[in-house]
Amino acid sequence: MRTRILVATIAASFVVLAMAAVALGTSHTYWGYNTINNLNPASGTCSSARSGIACDGFNYWDQNEIAQNSGGNIVQGFQNSVGGSIYGIVRGCCAPDPNPWELAWNDSRLMGAVNHYNRTACTYDFGSGTSGSYVQCRSLIFP
Repeated sequence: MRTRILVATIAASFVVLAMAAVALGTSHTYWGYNTINNLNPASGTCSSARSGIACDGFNYWDQNEIAQNSGGNIVQGFQNSVGGSIYGIVRGCCAPDPNPWELAWNDSRLMGAVNHYNRTACTYDFGSGTSGSYVQCRSLIFP
């Protein structure tokens, strides 16, 4: 009987450890803390992109996370591997959800425009007319 309890305890411990490993994932900071505006980062930081756009290298990123310290609106999203278009949502001073913001590649607000082979991206909100934002942008991937 003790052997069965010991085996069950060991098996349960492995399950808990495996779940913890999955929950941790990997985080990679690809911008900041730094100012992002219409001139920073410089053009070409992301392939085929004008200035004001920061992105991570191609990978199977699951989420994009932005922490905003100050400033105006910023666009959080993904640069699609097909065509290079950036799809995202505006975040900033008046967003109802808490900061830092997380956005998954398959979030329904992106309307299926992004596939899983993508770049995470944070960009200056060119339509806002603000002077920029002081932010940190991170990519997250989970095993």
